[in-house]
Amino acid sequence: MNYKSGTGTFQISEKKYQVKWESVIPITGECILIISTEDSFGLRLQSSDTGNAELIGITDDREWSISASNIFIKNINFKTDAPSTILTCLVRILNLQKVDNNAIDIRYLKGYISNFDFLGMDLIEREGRKTRDKFTVNVHDRQVVFQELDDKKIILEQVKSNRIDKAILSTLTFPFLDGENKEQTNHCIELISWFLSLVNVKATMVPLIEYYNNNDELVEIEYQELITSRYHSNVIIDNHLCFGGLIQYFNECYEVFVELKNDLALSSLVTSILGMYEGKFLEHRLAGLILSYELLLTKYLVKLGNNFEVIKELSIQDKLRRVNTHLRFIPSHLFADTLRKDVRNALFHTGEISVLTFNEKLEIYKEYYDLLIQIILRILNYRGKYINPKDYTATNLLSRV
Repeated sequence: MNYKSGTGTFQISEKKYQVKWESVIPITGECILIISTEDSFGLRLQSSDTGNAELIGITDDREWSISASNIFIKNINFKTDAPSTILTCLVRILNLQKVDNNAIDIRYLKGYISNFDFLGMDLIEREGRKTRDKFTVNVHDRQVVFQELDDKKIILEQVKSNRIDKAILSTLTFPFLDGENKEQTNHCIELISWFLSLVNVKATMVPLIEYYNNNDELVEIEYQELITSRYHSNVIIDNHLCFGGLIQYFNECYEVFVELKNDLALSSLVTSILGMYEGKFLEHRLAGLILSYELLLTKYLVKLGNNFEVIKELSIQDKLRRVNTHLRFIPSHLFADTLRKDVRNALFHTGEISVLTFNEKLEIYKEYYDLLIQIILRILNYRGKYINPKDYTATNLLSRV
């Protein structure tokens, strides 16, 4: 969101102050808010106040009204001799609406996606040259277009040079259907975000949404703080090594993902996998991997009709065997007791895996991480190539046995 500024009422600890405000959402995706006033109320703020503040106001040009809540104060500067306070804040929820747009007739939204880098598939002509910077899928009874930001290459250079660790890299355009409201479309955007985060192996969320009317005019802006991840390029499905793989992933798996999301706790599973991947040490990654297995296998076996009380008593190896009676592809050597005895029990009872060398632990992690991904993709009915996390090559799913 471009820089905006104005005046308004800042409320904190049931007290209200007339303030000036400035706000911007940089390419990293946080909402930054600066609040200033000729009052030294910063001297009276308590640490317990910092998440309860709200702001209501209007921009200097009188074109936009603003409301912000869950404001967290990061820094306070105040003076008592010439009373003034400057607060540097982060905002969890922000809304801007066009003041003169009494009846907002929203035609489509544009969502800004964090960490989603892809090869475009649709050939278009722009400024006299042909380019591929987007791809289109059909979900929720409409065409959804994913498109790179114009400055994506420059932004990625900033990420890869470690000047920033995450970034908004692309957008999605999502049309409204007749009679549809924002709550309904926002639910769809949330589903798409989790769906992409699974194979992107990092939080691929949409913190910023712009709403456009029938005249293609921007009439509303919404921001919500969502989970974030550091950017990395090690994805599970892409459009490059798996040519057109993201489109195939949507076509084959999206409806299944939506159908199973609650039964298999897929949001929790994705969060678990992200935590596993972002683990600083190999033992942390192995612990996250085992937790992901336990969650997925238990939920899936219960979904298939097994009794939860029985399933929760099974070892991870026994759960794998039961799952394989349905999926029928897991190699027999992966049913060995190593994962349970030498890894799981050691980690959760003693906190270390002393019986295995680093290379042995790394091999176990890579092999069972690969198996976890294949199980998930098979449950979602995916049939295309995926990028094997063991060697980052495009690979077919293992054949059924």
